[in-house]
Amino acid sequence: MVHDGIRKFWYQLSIKNKQLLFFVVIITLVGVLNIYTQYSASTYMHTFRSSITSYYSIDELRVELTRAQRASDAYLRTLDQDSRARYFQHNRQTLSAFLHVRPESETSLDAFFQVNAIHYGLIAYFDAVADAFNARESGDELYYVDYHRSQRIYGYIINYIEELLRIRLQEGSVAYSELLEEARRMRMISLGTIIFIAALFIAFAYLFSHSITGPVRDLANASKKMASGELDVNEISVSSEDEVGILADSFNVMSRSIRVMVDDIKQKAVLEKRLHDEEMANISMAKSLREAQFLSLQTQINPHFLFNTLNTIARVSMFEQAEQTTKLIESLSSLFRYNLKDGAKHCTLQEELEILKEYLHIQQVRFRERLLFTLDCTVPPETIQIPSFTIQPLVENAVRHGIEPKESGGMVRIRIRKKESMVEVKVHDSGIGIVPERLEIIRCASQADFMHIAQSDEAHGGIGIANVAQRLSLFYNGMSSLTLHSKPNFGTLVTIRFPAELGGTP
Repeated sequence: MVHDGIRKFWYQLSIKNKQLLFFVVIITLVGVLNIYTQYSASTYMHTFRSSITSYYSIDELRVELTRAQRASDAYLRTLDQDSRARYFQHNRQTLSAFLHVRPESETSLDAFFQVNAIHYGLIAYFDAVADAFNARESGDELYYVDYHRSQRIYGYIINYIEELLRIRLQEGSVAYSELLEEARRMRMISLGTIIFIAALFIAFAYLFSHSITGPVRDLANASKKMASGELDVNEISVSSEDEVGILADSFNVMSRSIRVMVDDIKQKAVLEKRLHDEEMANISMAKSLREAQFLSLQTQINPHFLFNTLNTIARVSMFEQAEQTTKLIESLSSLFRYNLKDGAKHCTLQEELEILKEYLHIQQVRFRERLLFTLDCTVPPETIQIPSFTIQPLVENAVRHGIEPKESGGMVRIRIRKKESMVEVKVHDSGIGIVPERLEIIRCASQADFMHIAQSDEAHGGIGIANVAQRLSLFYNGMSSLTLHSKPNFGTLVTIRFPAELGGTP
């Protein structure tokens, strides 16, 4: 009946309370054992220390009495006052030592008799020495009588002290044997307590395993079966009402719910597969559209430049020799070849700069001293890949829209630098600039707006800024940037930044 009550109480406890109860019991037992051990050790040490102190006090009494005897001998022989003073000093120390010996040494009847004998002997000894001192100081030659009497009494007292020391040593030996027996008994009690605590640990481990580890193992096995696809698992039965019991009940509810929902999941899986296939098809279509968009944007070459160039060549051919005309035709041919070479989407920065020089040669022949330009490149251009016609359209826009409308002409500066992991290209012209309304439209345009602006630029001739920005974004997967700054009558600055590593430069 009691066993059933304990089991019911145990099953109703939570895991936390089970652990707390066990640890409280263990800590209490260990504390009691520790207190008992400390108390026993303290008792042994006190007994041992008392014995040692008693031995020391008895020996100290003997030493001080011997010193007093020697000082009295010296004084009686020489009447030296220093010897007399030493005698009375040792006299006081002898009495002080006896006062320590008396309460510590009255441990038995024999010791009591020896202590009393020492007491009365000291009284007689000090009286005899005093009589000898008085006789010697008064010049009485019979002081030897009192001196010899004090010597006999001194010998008796020394014998009493040695006998008392022997008795105390004998008593200490008996006490030491008792201490050894008590220590052995304490070791046995400590060992028994430790064995009991170990047995309690084993019992708790068994109960803990039976009420917690076992159900958890059953839950783990059932979970593995469900994970492998075997949903028809047996329900877990747990007697305890703690967290493990709650967990088992929740697992049983969950397994039943999973079996109910499995058919719906299979149907949803079929539908999701169909949607996935459609999504992959859409991704493939988007990729193809992206490629087509890139090719479409790259091929937007404005025929207006070709018209102006041919017109210039015709006028130069009329007024100059064929050498300059030939150079113009060669530059124009280079531009055509660059645009039509094997349908290439990108080129090196070196190739882009070479075709830029050809373009600027043609324009300088056209505008003469009205057009100046500088090129400053501090990066290795042959190692960097960029989309074809990236810088040339920016320079073309600077000449057409900035320098050409300006009667006095102007200068175009191209500067290429590397900043950290990015390549920065700046195209700056000293032309007429861009009106704020147009500049704001370009800055705030969305991607769809960029396409609209590019088509507008194409209608007016040339590859627009939006075209360049979108081709850069496509080529560098959105990691590039294009910024535009302009002020009417002061010129325009276009800055593009793109990763160097995507172009082959670490």
